[in-house]
Amino acid sequence: MTGPSMRVEVTRATLKQKPILENLLELYADDFRAFHAIELRPDGRFVYPTLSLYWQEEGRHPFLIHIDGAPGGFALVQRGSRISGGRFRLGHGGVFHTS
Repeated sequence: MTGPSMRVEVTRATLKQKPILENLLELYADDFRAFHAIELRPDGRFVYPTLSLYWQEEGRHPFLIHIDGAPGGFALVQRGSRISGGRFRLGHGGVFHTS
């Protein structure tokens, strides 16, 4: 391996960390605006309407990805249906370039 190494840590996001996820979702939504219509609130912000469910419903799991101690991404994971065997799936997620 060449170059500096990075420390990557994936942790389950706490409700207190929800604002961090909201900010990362803004970056995520901005990446998709070229391809999909993204509705913004009157204050110009993007809102992920079901984000709170990741702390309320069983089978939903919010994760933060930290790179060298700083927020660098997120993963919103959901347990699949009985049809899929209950496997987990990535609902939304992204890792952002931090250097």
